[in-house]
Amino acid sequence: VASLDCDVVIGVHIRWGDYKTAAPEHYFDAAVYRERMLEARALFPGRRVGFVVCTEEGRDIAEFSDLSCVYPKADAVTDLYALAQCHYLIAPSSTFSTWASYWGGVGLYTIFDGRKPIVSLDDFVTSDLVVDY
Repeated sequence: VASLDCDVVIGVHIRWGDYKTAAPEHYFDAAVYRERMLEARALFPGRRVGFVVCTEEGRDIAEFSDLSCVYPKADAVTDLYALAQCHYLIAPSSTFSTWASYWGGVGLYTIFDGRKPIVSLDDFVTSDLVVDY
């Protein structure tokens, strides 16, 4: 995370593995995540914004190549810790990202609808572990 050398670090939890078939209503393609990342970055004009991207696949995502990103490519505990250290989080509805928000006291934007944009920092809410699925 420190290698980003950014003023604002936004964690992005992408859950493609099981959500593609088990929970397709929570599965979003790279284009949706990219749009949310760009919207979040725009909330910090004049500041360097970087992203910590955690996926089950543990790989770089081509659609994000022009964004300042790091990919921990580690185990779930390391990913959870990395996300908890970010300033903000973007994720689908998932207890994993809810825990990261709670543990780190980090504002979380939960993607429920792939068409709904991030318009303000008020869209990021720190989890109190009350999960509303």
